[in-house]
Amino acid sequence: MSEENLDNISGSKVVTAVIHVKTSTDKIEEISKSLQEINYVEDIYLVTGEWDLILKVRFPDVDSMKKFLLKDLRNKEGIKDSQTSMVISIFKDRGIVFK
Repeated sequence: MSEENLDNISGSKVVTAVIHVKTSTDKIEEISKSLQEINYVEDIYLVTGEWDLILKVRFPDVDSMKKFLLKDLRNKEGIKDSQTSMVISIFKDRGIVFK
């Protein structure tokens, strides 16, 4: 598999991001379940440390990511804060090393 296969859907460049999410402790399960239903969200991790959840997301374009961040994520009850890092290059993904 080449990097192009991973980053290209129907000829358009895919936007990959990692989102760190801080939640109300009593809302973690509810938030996780609602995020599972969103196709853009590939992975959801409950983690230790400063953040509660880490999401790996992929979007067909930047506008879709913007809508998700502003509409879906910010409006979810129990989310206190988030930090989004957009992926610039992928060196290894799902066990596959890219050149």
